[in-house]
Amino acid sequence: MTGCSGDRHCSIELGTTRAFVLRLAQGAGTVAGVLRTGRGGADLLVGAADITVDVAGPVAADGSATLTGLKPAASDFDRTGEVQVQALVIRLSPPIP
Repeated sequence: MTGCSGDRHCSIELGTTRAFVLRLAQGAGTVAGVLRTGRGGADLLVGAADITVDVAGPVAADGSATLTGLKPAASDFDRTGEVQVQALVIRLSPPIP
């Protein structure tokens, strides 16, 4: 985690890593899916993730894709607030021709 604001204790998360689940579908020159992140362990696998963000991005000629996404806050009282995925870089194997 590289940045946060709004949550009272989010600064203690800076510089840490979190477990995540990434589900993707590949289309004509694009990749789209869902990124779920949480505290880790078995809870993440059974749906107890903290945050779910829709992500998408174009596929480059070398098979890499940079995914971005945004989960807006549900309301002013949403404790997770807005979440931005600014650059999640993956490489597809084999690359799309």
